[in-house]
Amino acid sequence: MIKAEIKGKIYDVPTTWHDVTYIKAIKIIKMEDIEDVACELIGIDKETFYSLQNESVNILFNCIDFIKDVSIIKSENPEDRFKDFDYGSLTYGDTEKVRKIINSNADKTFLELAPEIVKILTGEDISEKPFSKMIGNVGFFLNQWIVSTSSMMNSPKAKEMKSKLEQELKGLTDSEASVLTLN
Repeated sequence: MIKAEIKGKIYDVPTTWHDVTYIKAIKIIKMEDIEDVACELIGIDKETFYSLQNESVNILFNCIDFIKDVSIIKSENPEDRFKDFDYGSLTYGDTEKVRKIINSNADKTFLELAPEIVKILTGEDISEKPFSKMIGNVGFFLNQWIVSTSSMMNSPKAKEMKSKLEQELKGLTDSEASVLTLN
């Protein structure tokens, strides 16, 4: 991150993905206009940006040139605390909250939903953390979560439980109750 004085005001200009928060990175990734990206990253309004000399704008564009390297999205470098997350310990309630978020936000990408999902499951707010650190965690964490929830429904234990429930419920009338011991 470098400081730039523009029209008497000091701005923080990011020079790497590490200088950009997760939430800001997701926002700029969706932008198509380079001027919009520059303004968002620097925190400058368009009117001020357009009033700059060409040489100044070129300097700013060179500073934010790192945005062209989108290989960071493919990062598979999660922190150990995410590798060790016990997906089997998720409650049904948390799993359902995540499913509802995903299903009710079909217009958003998984990357956009990640801060809310990760916060539900881990209690950690990643939205203001460096994008370069969080993107590997997000990809790893969410992929593992998807695998664990889909395999949970097809696990031998789940199939055994379903079979036991079917046997216990066989022959019961609506007025009868069955007590199930669940964890």
